[in-house]
This record gives sequence, C-alpha cells and structure tokens, in this order.
Amino acid sequence: MNKIFKVIYNNAKHCYVVASEFAKSYSRGGSLTRTAKRAGKVVAAAALGASLVFLPISARAANSGGTTEGHPTQYIGNNGSSNNTVNFDDNTAPYNEVISVYGGKTDSNDANDNNVTISGDVILQSVYGGYVNGSGDASYNTVTINGGDFSNADIYGGYINGGTGDMVSGNKLVINNDISVKNIHNFDNVFGKSISASGDVSANDINVSGLEATNITATGKVEVENIYSPDGDVKAGSIAANSIYVENITATGDVRAWFITANTLTATNQTLTLTEKGSE
Repeated sequence: MNKIFKVIYNNAKHCYVVASEFAKSYSRGGSLTRTAKRAGKVVAAAALGASLVFLPISARAANSGGTTEGHPTQYIGNNGSSNNTVNFDDNTAPYNEVISVYGGKTDSNDANDNNVTISGDVILQSVYGGYVNGSGDASYNTVTINGGDFSNADIYGGYINGGTGDMVSGNKLVINNDISVKNIHNFDNVFGKSISASGDVSANDINVSGLEATNITATGKVEVENIYSPDGDVKAGSIAANSIYVENITATGDVRAWFITANTLTATNQTLTLTEKGSE
C-alpha cells in the first residue's frame, strides 16, 4: 500500500520528524522552513523506496530473461541477440499461449550461445534458439524442453531467414519430458525422452527413447528405442534401435536393430532380420 508522509514538529524531541499524514503538529507557531520541507520529502521518499525493496517475492516481477511483445505474445531474449538465458513457463507470458519464443533475435547480427528453457504454456508457432532475419550466424544455442504444448509448433536450434553463406551449427536440443511437436530442425544433437512429430525431425545426431515422425534425417547417428515412420524415410549415418518401422531406410554406415519393417534398406552393414512391409 502506498503511504503519504508529512513533516511535523515534535514538541517532546524539539525537532522536526516524519509522521503519518494524519498526525497533528505541535509546532511553535511558525510554518515549516524550506529546508525542513525538503528534508521531509527526502525522508518520505526513502521510506517509500524501502517499502518497495521489502515486498514479498511473489509481488515482484519475475526476471525470465526476456520481454513480451503483442498479443498473442512473442517472447524474446532481452540481452541483445546472443548469450541470453531465457526461462519460459506458464507464468511468464500474460496469456496462456505464446506465438514464438526466441533465445535471441536480430536483423543484422549473430544469434549465438543462447540458452532457452521451456517448462510450460502453449507454443503456437515456433521456438528458436537463435533467429537471424538477414545475414548472420545462429549457432551453439541450447533448447531444453521440460514441458509445454508444442503440437502445432516447430523447434529450431537456429534459423536464418534470407541470409546466404551463414552458419547454423552446434545447436543442441534436450528433451526431459515426452513431447508432441510439428517439426524439429537445425540441431546437431537431439537427445532425451520420446518425440512424436507430425512433420520432420532433422539433426546430426539423435539419441532419444522413442521417435515418430513423417521423415527422419540425421547426418550422424540415430540411437533410439523405437523408430516409427510408416510412410516416411529414415536417412542417417548409422542407426541403432530396438525396432524400426518405416517406408525406406538409407544409411551410409551400419543399421543395427532387433526388428525392422521396411520396403527398402540400403546400408553398408546390417545386423537385423528384414521383413517386407505388409507381410505376415
């Protein structure tokens, strides 16, 4: 609650003091001097400031490392385009949904080394570790998913809109809870719990407990418990899984699994029993 103070003369102490606005002055009959008035204002301001400093934690604005813009909201890291730490959850945005979350966003610089952690809320469109609208790099960003609704969203480690000759590399996605997502793009490493994607999953290395997507592309290694893409393709350096159920598999290295159902399989080496799709 705001408080209003005034300066009165305390007859017992023989000096001017700060008191409630309702207190009465027992002055010596003269008006307050300009100096006393000025002193009263300073002390009153100091008292008001102190009352704000000691507000309960719940009454202070949370510092989540970003700023909200518009409605539905965009949430953007507020320390320039690089080296941001953004923590986003159900209490961060003023509404129960957000269009996109950006670790860093820029028109003319790099968007590197950002850390984005999402623990709740509905993401309507995209999550970007780094976003460059023009020329620049969007690399070495880390996106961590603890919770939230991504069923209609894309997750990007880095994204460059319209730039040429720029680098998107070294980005990492950590998934600590099973998620449903639209697409996952531009990560070097994806690992954690199970992913169900209505679109594509693209990364250098994928190491998750389960993976379901329209198409799966990894230039490195795919290590999962089960891969499910019945009408899509899996392209990878090497694949290690318990079971694989896809349309086509192409691997430049080894494919190792207990069970595979596929129409075609191309690999350097294979340790499996290949069952044609649709056969008993």
